[in-house]
Amino acid sequence: MNRIWILRIKLRQLVLKLMLVLMLICMKNYCLIAHAIGVTRESVQGSIKKPINKLFKESVLFEQLKSEIKQLVDTFNGEGNGNGEENSVTNSFFKEDRVKNKAGFLTQLAILSSRTFKNSYRNPKLLMGHYILSLFVGLFCSYIYYDLANNISGFQNRLGLFFFLLTLFGFSTLTGLHSFSTERVVFIRERANNYYHPLSYYISKLVCDVIPLRLFPPIILMAIIYPLVGLNMNENKFWLSLVILVLFNLATAVEILIIGILIKEPGSATMVGVLVLLFSLLFAGLFINKETIPVAISWFENVSVFHYGYEALSVNEVNGLVLKERKYGLDISVPGAVILSTFGFDVAAVVRDIWMLCGMLVIFIVCGYLGLHFCVYETR
Repeated sequence: MNRIWILRIKLRQLVLKLMLVLMLICMKNYCLIAHAIGVTRESVQGSIKKPINKLFKESVLFEQLKSEIKQLVDTFNGEGNGNGEENSVTNSFFKEDRVKNKAGFLTQLAILSSRTFKNSYRNPKLLMGHYILSLFVGLFCSYIYYDLANNISGFQNRLGLFFFLLTLFGFSTLTGLHSFSTERVVFIRERANNYYHPLSYYISKLVCDVIPLRLFPPIILMAIIYPLVGLNMNENKFWLSLVILVLFNLATAVEILIIGILIKEPGSATMVGVLVLLFSLLFAGLFINKETIPVAISWFENVSVFHYGYEALSVNEVNGLVLKERKYGLDISVPGAVILSTFGFDVAAVVRDIWMLCGMLVIFIVCGYLGLHFCVYETR
């Protein structure tokens, strides 16, 4: 690139020489001009009526300028001393700004992912805040719910713990609204200039922004809580609960991201996001029994991310436990599945709820891209 710029500077100098000569030709003292460009007195008298361009073409300076330009072209084309006139036409110096190949999708994705990662690395407060919060909440909940017993009180504490965890991670996804609102103007400008495809930006946003914030905090928290609280570790229940919480967190984060994409104003987006989470939380299964929901609005439960997450975590933990309670001198043993059925939970719905969370995550991802592609663009 340095060689190209040097050659351009030389070419500009030659053009300036040409302009200077033309200015001299236009002066009234024609004889002095003719002497300056190498034209004799006799040729001036014989060709006084010739056009200016022909006079310059017959001058010595024209030959010098032509030879310098040819030398620059040959140097640019790698010919050295100018012995390839035909090749210099096809690879002309003046065609240096030839059309370049557009960056491929993977190249765009790599560059955008690197930029997003660098932005997160330079401003680590949000990322570190989520990790520290997960660590602190894990220790705090472990202190409150330490070593739960297999009785009615322990059953209540388990349901309360899972509900609190889902509420914590659900409302913490509202921070995703701010991360996209700050980049909206930049994305619109870069998309208008055709820098990259919206899909590459969307995938880089999911990989480098959503996943680090929503994947690792549940893992940190569950790794602390499960052994200290004394939750059920039999039959891979820990791994199932971890998968459920991660899927719930990712699905909720993408759902909130859709709201941030569709609504431009941060205040309005926050209000809508809170309302969506509250309505989803209402139909989780703790505030209202499934069997008492009116038929006209029962479909709210089918689109509630909190319902699938809460039901899956509760059933995965309590199903198989026998709750023992001693009241009034009597020993009472109640299977945990019976109480869950009374609350309206399906005790055989763990696998179904996991698949529903996966399906909702995929649907939210697709809807988020469609919203970004068709709704976020420059309007003139």
